[in-house]
Amino acid sequence: MSSNTKGNFENLAFDHGFSINISYNNCPSSFPVHWHNYAEMVFLIGKEITYTVNGKEHQLHQGDFLFIWPGELHAVLPNQQPDILICQFNSLLLDTIKMLLKSNYMLLRDLRLISHLECPKICETMTSHLYIIKKICRRKAKHNPLSDMHMCIELFKLFTTLCSFLIEESDKKVFNGSVQANEATQKIIAACNYISNNCSRDISLEDAASYVGFSKYYFSRLFREYTGVSFVDYVAEQRLHYAEVLLGNPQLNITDAAMQAGFGSISTFNRIFKQKKGCTPSEFRALFQGK
Repeated sequence: MSSNTKGNFENLAFDHGFSINISYNNCPSSFPVHWHNYAEMVFLIGKEITYTVNGKEHQLHQGDFLFIWPGELHAVLPNQQPDILICQFNSLLLDTIKMLLKSNYMLLRDLRLISHLECPKICETMTSHLYIIKKICRRKAKHNPLSDMHMCIELFKLFTTLCSFLIEESDKKVFNGSVQANEATQKIIAACNYISNNCSRDISLEDAASYVGFSKYYFSRLFREYTGVSFVDYVAEQRLHYAEVLLGNPQLNITDAAMQAGFGSISTFNRIFKQKKGCTPSEFRALFQGK
């Protein structure tokens, strides 16, 4: 693995063009705020470590898993040399996972931390898959042409196990209520996917409510209750994710990227971007280009 860090952007090239990279005990005692365009899964073998992700601190304990998604600013706070296992995988694999999960992808995309103390069985199962990936990764030095495929299959097994757990936990919350509550929840999930797939358009609260057959007032209340954010904030969040991808295209200027992502004005885009990412779109793009 070769790594070139300039400013806040970590430009990582996986060995031999593989889709997955494994780092074991190769993390410094601290690492400044940075971001990258691949996903990262951190498994803590040692006792304790603290990360910040998008400005929020997350303390990991032994056996915990932390998930960092593409474009998220994160850092390792000063600590003793951590004993960790890091699995990094490219955005194409993440896109495949998203496609396969369909409406359940939102459960994964909102995931940050899986605690071993609270969820020991799922953490232990995920750990076994992760160590198999690590074992395969070691063998790739022998230039086995199927190594990348074997690692991808094992990663999909890991996420299949994880997502089955997330869906089961979500269903438990739903089925503790009435059948009507379950139907409403499924409609909110459908609405979230509708917003994600159409965020670049000028969609309104009325559009989303009509899509799932609710009045806009009932939908607005139910949407906030389920997601924890307002409809307007959720749409802005989805547009921001799309804008991050577009900013990686040097052929697009920032205004065009903002408009293609669905923002109505560059001032609104700049304000929301700065608020969520802690930097301006131009600073973010410069970091991506390694300037």
